[in-house]
Amino acid sequence: MNYGEKMDRRKFLQITGLVAGCAAVGAGGIAVAENLTRDAMDSIKEIFNRKVVERHGAAGGKDLALRIEAEFQKNLSLLPYLGSEKENRWTAYMPPAAFALSAYRILVPGDMAVDSFAKMFFEAVKEQTQNLSSYLMRLIGTDEGMKANTRLLAERSLLRAYPEDWVMDFVEGNGEYSYGIDVTECAIKKFLDRRGAPELTKYLCLTDYLTSEAVGRGLVRTKTLAEGCAGCDFRYRQGRASYLYPLRNGWPPQFVEPGDRNMLP
Repeated sequence: MNYGEKMDRRKFLQITGLVAGCAAVGAGGIAVAENLTRDAMDSIKEIFNRKVVERHGAAGGKDLALRIEAEFQKNLSLLPYLGSEKENRWTAYMPPAAFALSAYRILVPGDMAVDSFAKMFFEAVKEQTQNLSSYLMRLIGTDEGMKANTRLLAERSLLRAYPEDWVMDFVEGNGEYSYGIDVTECAIKKFLDRRGAPELTKYLCLTDYLTSEAVGRGLVRTKTLAEGCAGCDFRYRQGRASYLYPLRNGWPPQFVEPGDRNMLP
């Protein structure tokens, strides 16, 4: 896509809603931020529900989609407050996590195994981000700008203003990467643990690969809290290929125990 190419409003909102979790919201303010996130969430739901219909047929799929939506509204009301999206841009990740949990509750284990369900959700997010990379690169800004924003996010998290929030330390670059964060507490993991679905978290972590690829952030991560590790090691360098263990092994993911990290390259 050329930068000058015209885009309809829906696609624009889908794109900007996606990067609400990656870049600080500008002068548009909190109301605009919330609208963008809602539109991005609607896009994920639309794609996922289409996949449910493809799997179950029109009648069965529509019934499942209605049940998922009812569950989603319940889980949305249970999301913890982590600050406004203007002050904490990672809050944009919470509604998709609530939707994934809702669909998981309806479809697993009655109809699908967790690996199959996670693959369907992963593919829905992938479809939302495909073919948008060049425009997203323009929207996301420079590596230095993202570094500054991430530093502020980490510093804010260390204040621990909200107990259910993320907590992370900023990591200076070393030549191999431009900057990074070590996440020691994850809001999504806390939410899913509390809702009795800790097994789902490690699959949702894999969608970070899709966001990184879409905006060219060059994320490399080899461990996560969801796999029982002490933290999540996010390392960024704009322009390089993204790498998330265990996606290098394809699907289904080949998760290993923290003690087996010597298996990693």
